[in-house]
Amino acid sequence: KALGAQKTLPGAAIQALITALQDEDIFSVRSAAVSALTGQKTLSEAAIQALITALQDEDRLFVSSVAAKTLGQQKTLSTDAISALIAALQDKKKEVRSAAAKVLGEQNTLSDTAIQALIAALQDKDENVSVRSAAAGALGKQETLPDTAIQALIAALQDKDENVSVRSAAAGALGKQETLPDTAIQALIAALQGKDENASVRFEATQALGKRETLPGTAIGALISALRDRNESVRSEAGSVLRKQKTLPDDAIGALISALRDRNESVRSEAGSALRKQKTLPGDAMQALIAMLGDKERDVRKAVAGVLGEQKMLPAPAISALIEALRSKDLTVISAAASALRKQETLPDDAIEALISALWDKSRVYRYEADKILGLHMDQIYTVLPNLALEQIRSLYTSFLLSRSFRESTPLYIQDHRLHFYTAAGLGQPIPITSEQIAVVTQAFKAVQTDAQITPLLE
Repeated sequence: KALGAQKTLPGAAIQALITALQDEDIFSVRSAAVSALTGQKTLSEAAIQALITALQDEDRLFVSSVAAKTLGQQKTLSTDAISALIAALQDKKKEVRSAAAKVLGEQNTLSDTAIQALIAALQDKDENVSVRSAAAGALGKQETLPDTAIQALIAALQDKDENVSVRSAAAGALGKQETLPDTAIQALIAALQGKDENASVRFEATQALGKRETLPGTAIGALISALRDRNESVRSEAGSVLRKQKTLPDDAIGALISALRDRNESVRSEAGSALRKQKTLPGDAMQALIAMLGDKERDVRKAVAGVLGEQKMLPAPAISALIEALRSKDLTVISAAASALRKQETLPDDAIEALISALWDKSRVYRYEADKILGLHMDQIYTVLPNLALEQIRSLYTSFLLSRSFRESTPLYIQDHRLHFYTAAGLGQPIPITSEQIAVVTQAFKAVQTDAQITPLLE
């Protein structure tokens, strides 16, 4: 135990552990020795050979399983060690065969002989399921597989009578390959679409498709259907895969919008992430999202606001719906809606007027968010100012403009029937103003002067 706590052991200590590992009489000695070797990143060839021998420990599975784990931690094994592991695939104990397959899978590059041995183990219908699953997993960890291995994995995946664990492992192994033939893609699509498939097979098939940068239309269609799968993990993974696609067809976007109402949080999150990546949403999708801002579920409203916030230019109905969402009783919804509104470079005049009206609303949170959003649109405030009623102008100046005039120079004056104003960015574009509007603005500012006992910057 003391030796096992050391990150790096000297050669003499390693040799002592090798000797202890070979003790045929006392299990506890072998057990302690193999446990101590587990923490060593790099082992000598002698130690590796001792561990391979320990894989076949006749008395205790603990020794063989820990030996397998230790071998799996070695980045590169010698040709002799690989040969010994290939031979171990024929051991009489299934645990040893399974462990050998797993250790082989940890090697970045395997010889053709090792790969063929793993293919044989996968294809052997009389072999134990755990061994065949481990063989499939080991094949999947190879960066490049020969066609014979790919075909063996496809066959295992397509075999309806095959064990679920083997089929799942085959799908996962195919998914780890950088490139796949069309036959493999089609096999994965078929597994995803299979109504009677085990959920783990559908999940692995979905995840495997997600490793492809570009998917054919048939795969996208299968993923759209998977968003309605009875298993929540499959639905969530389908959303994740669709998120990785650069562009999505309208039916996929519609399905993702519907998934925002899914009862599972992970599914909603993945659907929201996928939609946020779409820089431009079609009109039907936008209308659906606007309607969902009124959904009774808080999480749905929050997710919708987040999706709308990623659109560069929102239509007026969406802006109005987001402003209404600021009245929500839930702070997370308010935050999401406010964030979406702050990302808009310009807002419609009606929206600016609605936010101005919010400045004297009874809700402190509503007033606060309206103030922050309006602060990003000073030019537009002055644009709508002449159209406001006297009391609106008076309240706007008292509640909003006056406090800013103390922090930054924002002079405002009327000359030649034009409203001239300055913002932090400098002189704004003068706004035409009628005689009637001048009278209202002047009267409002005189009232402000009386209320605040200051002279407003107005000529």
